[in-house]
Order: sequence, then C-alpha cells, then structure tokens
Amino acid sequence: MGGSSYVSRGTQHIQPPCSNRGVIDFMGNKSSAVLDRTITSAGIDYLTCSSTNPRTIKEYEHAFATSAMDYRRAGTSPRRGGFHGYAGMRLPDTSILTRDNRTLYIASGSGAQRGWKLARTGDNCSRIDIQVTARVPGGDVSEYINTQHNGVRSARTLRGHTQHTRYEVVDGVGQTLYIGKRSSDLFIRIYDKFAESGDEAYKGCVRLEIEYKGKRSAAIWRALADGSLSLRAMMAMLLRDLEERGVDVSWIDLDRQDVVRPKPIPLKEERTLGWWASQVAPSVARLSAERGWYTAFRVLFHEALTEWDKTAIMNTMSLQWGN
Repeated sequence: MGGSSYVSRGTQHIQPPCSNRGVIDFMGNKSSAVLDRTITSAGIDYLTCSSTNPRTIKEYEHAFATSAMDYRRAGTSPRRGGFHGYAGMRLPDTSILTRDNRTLYIASGSGAQRGWKLARTGDNCSRIDIQVTARVPGGDVSEYINTQHNGVRSARTLRGHTQHTRYEVVDGVGQTLYIGKRSSDLFIRIYDKFAESGDEAYKGCVRLEIEYKGKRSAAIWRALADGSLSLRAMMAMLLRDLEERGVDVSWIDLDRQDVVRPKPIPLKEERTLGWWASQVAPSVARLSAERGWYTAFRVLFHEALTEWDKTAIMNTMSLQWGN
C-alpha cells in the first residue's frame, strides 16, 4: 500500500515520519522495532461471538477470568448484567452471558485483541471491529479527516451512488467521520485517537476502524478459526475496504510494519498430547521393541478398556502385525 501522501500544500507533498513509538502486534503488545514505522496499533477492537460448544464456552470462561483478574488488581470486580435476553457477568470491557444452552462473549479493547484465539469452526460471530491506528503524515489529524470527508462525498459506489456520511466537529475541529449506515454489514469510523483517548502516545494518530456484521463477520470468524486469516491479511482486507469507499490509505505501508501474529497459547489438552508425543511415545516404542507391543498396550489401557475390548483389539492387531 505504498504511494503518495494524502494531501499536498502547493507543490510540496507531506511525507510519513521516519519513526514513532513502535508498533502493536495482534495481541496488543509493543514491538521492539521503532524505526521507520507508521502503524501504532492494529487488530481486533470489538467482538461479539457466541457458541453452544462446551469446549468454546470453557475458553470464553477462561478469557473472562483472565480479564477479571486484571480488573481486580485495579479494584474493580465483575457485576451481574444482561443483554438481549442473555444474563451473566460483566466487566467494563468484557461480558460473558448465557441464554438456554448458548453463551455470548462480548469484548472490547484489550479483551478483544485476545479474541482471535476464541475462533472455532461452527461458532457464531455477529460483530467484529477491526482497526488500524497510524501516525498521520504531517501530524494534522483534523486535516486528514476533513480531506477524507470531502473525498468520500465525491466518490461513487460501483452502482453509481454516493455514500452516506456523518461528520462530527468539536470546537471547530473535525474529530470523527462515519461512512455508511450503522445497520449495514460494513460501517466505517475514522477519528482522532488522541482526542478520543487522551493518551499522549496517540498524538497525531488517526484510527481507521470498520465494524463488520452479518455475513461479513461470520466469514472473518471462519477464516480465523481455520487459520487462513493472518493479521497481515486482515489489515490488507481493512485497507482494501477503506480504499474501495474512497478513503486514502496509500500512506499506510504494510510492507514496512512489524505487525505479527504470535503463536496461539496451547490448551491444556494440547499440552498433554504434546507431552505424550515427546515423552511417552519413545518409551512405549522402546518397551515394545524389547517385550512386544502387548506389554505396553496392557499397561497403558488396563483401566480404560473392558476385557472384551482388549481381546478384540489384540486379536485384530495380532492378525495385522504379529507379536
């Protein structure tokens, strides 16, 4: 996504800065690389997913407990709450709620950044917000947002229509641009992140955020579940969707960012299976070579199988491999 700057003054183009405070990975952790970077934050910012799968629900509970532990250190405890007929526990940025046999998980901010680990095939995601926060060339966020407002209003969709926009101005300064209708499957927000958060780290930064719902959020969730969607691909999708709607993102260069997706944290079951493979399997192979497979089989499955099961399995294995 290279290219020229979004605006020029006379004949002089504003160029991206040569450095900033670093970048953020998929989990919201700062990268050590700080040179030649534009992006300061990237990833999932809001998430609403649900499941009837007991394994997924356990993961929802673990994620909520992790957030609750962080909040308790700051003196905040979970409280009871509800949402559209669901009832359960809520924190300022995370909720876990149940109705019948379905559990709903809602998260924003840091809770949502970790949310990609909850994606499982067959589960539902009714909303997922994806954002990239970047340092604006020249540092004038209001000017950038105003320029995008004018550009989007003059742009046309593939069907030749103008796009619905809403532009919020505070004290004469443009701070937020909304593109599209809130009820649609794709709704864009562009805003001054420093004005919204008050965090000095975001001075001169604009947040470009898309709220995906319906079929779009479901498709993204499936891609996360099967591992086919990396953070880089997610960011490329975000920038493409913005660009198709008239937003200039040419100054955000993904090729020059250290945006990475860390390896998933293994579940307890996966750690157990890994231990079997690395520690138990070699011992079984050695014992089988010395005393035959029956000895190892009898020790491992003595409590798990009935006598009939063991006899049937051993007879089948004897016909196939011998002793």
